[in-house]
Amino acid sequence: HMGEVSRDRVLLEIRAVGEQWYFDGFAASGSHKKALADTTLTHPLGEWHHVAFVVEQNRLRTFVNHQLELEHPFNFSPILTGSSSIGMRLNHRSYFKGDIFQIRISPGVIPPEDFLSL
Repeated sequence: HMGEVSRDRVLLEIRAVGEQWYFDGFAASGSHKKALADTTLTHPLGEWHHVAFVVEQNRLRTFVNHQLELEHPFNFSPILTGSSSIGMRLNHRSYFKGDIFQIRISPGVIPPEDFLSL
């Protein structure tokens, strides 16, 4: 979770359902808000996976294991204030109960072939 609790922000969440999970990427910029999540795009728990949320000026995209899952047009402006939180939301909710191997935040868009390897 990066940005402000209830203002401009970017949020990556893993949502567990039974023995599966799905990726939920959320962005808020000004009056625009969008969650990219599809409960039918599930992955098994208990294995390492690579997730990426690509936020560009005009669109949002989510990837799991280097494969595009969802994308949507979006009017995004850079986040200039706020904080970051790893493993829970900035408002201390929705704790992550798993392991994180590595985090990479880049100032520019990275093509899927240059994402970190699993």
